Amino acid sequence: MNLKEYFDWALVEQLSDRALDIDVSFEVKKFKDAVPTHLLSFEMKDRVKAIASALYLSVDKPYPEVLKLILAMLDESEDFKRLTGFPVWVIAYIVELYGLDHPELSLQAIHKITQHFTGEFAIRPYLQHHRQLTLSVLDKWTSDPSADVRRLVSEGIRPRLPWGKKVDWLINDPSDIIRLLDKLYDDESEYVRRSVANNLNDISKDHPDKVILCLKAWQAKQGASDHLDWIIRHSCRSLIKQSHVGALQLQGYSPTPQIKVKQFDIQPNKINLGQKFEVSLIVESHAKSDQALLIDLELLSPGLNGKSRRRVLKWCRRDIAAGSTLSIAKKWPIKDTTIRKERVGMHYINLIINGQKLGHASFEVV
Repeated sequence: MNLKEYFDWALVEQLSDRALDIDVSFEVKKFKDAVPTHLLSFEMKDRVKAIASALYLSVDKPYPEVLKLILAMLDESEDFKRLTGFPVWVIAYIVELYGLDHPELSLQAIHKITQHFTGEFAIRPYLQHHRQLTLSVLDKWTSDPSADVRRLVSEGIRPRLPWGKKVDWLINDPSDIIRLLDKLYDDESEYVRRSVANNLNDISKDHPDKVILCLKAWQAKQGASDHLDWIIRHSCRSLIKQSHVGALQLQGYSPTPQIKVKQFDIQPNKINLGQKFEVSLIVESHAKSDQALLIDLELLSPGLNGKSRRRVLKWCRRDIAAGSTLSIAKKWPIKDTTIRKERVGMHYINLIINGQKLGHASFEVV
């Protein structure tokens, strides 16, 4: 199901019924008439905004009274189940659009909303316009009993939150972000820890060294743990693709592996779109102790206007014993996806081991 299909006339009807169930004076016709007749021609976020604006303006009461109504619409009643999932975005959008003059009330509302869907988008304007108040509230939420609320602390302050409004200071200076993440990285909920890792991955795109320093501090404080090891891997994934030395060392990979590539081969050397190519690799260790190897491929394929398009093909992590030989092979398809269209022409492959380019090969797509 396309996500925008959640926001249709059936949802308008459902919200009307819920509002009327709470307030018998709710003007259903006024609400429905305020929704654009061409609603279904909109993309998702425009649908959300259109329904949210229509609902808010149709109530025609001060914001605190509207807030009381829409929050009650989330709750289970005699005739309705608890409202959860994407439809709740309409309620959250009202808080995002109209609540800035009442930040304390709105932040309380976001606390409830995020336990029905997510408040990560609604909280962005409050971070922009009420920074210190919002940070103070988020600090308290780091110890909230609800994992949904604790996860909101991390997700809401991501510098590059998908679909979220840009908040410049989150990108320019991650100090306040890291201070809050410091209270969440060892959270009991995997849901929260995943958000922490995604947040650090965002930060790494602008402040890579600060992310490494943060992770080293957590390692020094906590020592080795499965939770922290996972966060390190996940939060450094963009840095690893860039062969960042600090990120490699943090995960136990030497930037100067003592190995020799005995064979790096691609077969066949010519394929059709939709077919697979196979890479075979033989590596010999010249070290006197075991080594951890992170083995990836850099694929350079034809892009628009004659430019090459780069992407990293994740391969494997292997330990190689002193003086031993490692032999591996893997196949990859060259096919169109929903986000990427492949083109015919020469494709070039670089072998990357622990961030070092140690082999080159090519094949043609016809």
